[in-house]
Amino acid sequence: MEIRRLFVYGSLRQGEENEMARLLHARSRYLGAGTIRARLYAISWYAGAVASADAGDVVRGDLFELDAGSAGEVMAALDAYEGSDFRLSPVDVEMPGETPLRAHAYLYAASAEGLPWIRHGDWPRSGSAAGEAGNGRGATGLAHPAEPG
Repeated sequence: MEIRRLFVYGSLRQGEENEMARLLHARSRYLGAGTIRARLYAISWYAGAVASADAGDVVRGDLFELDAGSAGEVMAALDAYEGSDFRLSPVDVEMPGETPLRAHAYLYAASAEGLPWIRHGDWPRSGSAAGEAGNGRGATGLAHPAEPG
């Protein structure tokens, strides 16, 4: 299966400065910001999205269209980067004023039990860890899944 559209929500987003983000951005076209129906969890210095049936659960991210000539090479590098805890899965990406687009995203495949849920669905930017200042939200956007509200 050839992957052409990739939705990213963490360290690969537009504006991130790391080796894999630079590879993706150099070999793809940015289509814009969007959301998928999922819950976002703080795992460590990175996040993991888990698919959700609840329409209120959204994860914010960016949609890219991979260059046809290098899509296989880019996806092989990203597969190695994401590792075995993430599974490439089909997703529908909602974008303002657009018909939902079918894409793929690396969703968290390990257990999210006990991990902090990032209710606002937007991973802290600029390398900030969950709960630290960095996107203006800090820990206020985190909630343990067992906590109400």
